[in-house]
Amino acid sequence: MAPAVTEIDVFVREHNLPMQLLLRSQAFRCVGTERGVFEPDHEDAMKFKFNLRDVDQPFAGSNRVAEYLRHDGNK
Repeated sequence: MAPAVTEIDVFVREHNLPMQLLLRSQAFRCVGTERGVFEPDHEDAMKFKFNLRDVDQPFAGSNRVAEYLRHDGNK
């Protein structure tokens, strides 16, 4: 059995402020900077982390994939 996923890491271009703000609004934390990550210009990346252990409630959202797995995928 594969180990449970407990964290989500996202790397965002340093100049991509809209994505940084979106991640922050969704409870991701900026945990550092990685130098020269993005090609071809070697732009720095902001590393954001979301710890699933910090979530009080399990994800109850819905999308097409979740609906499929809930209804059709369990045949």
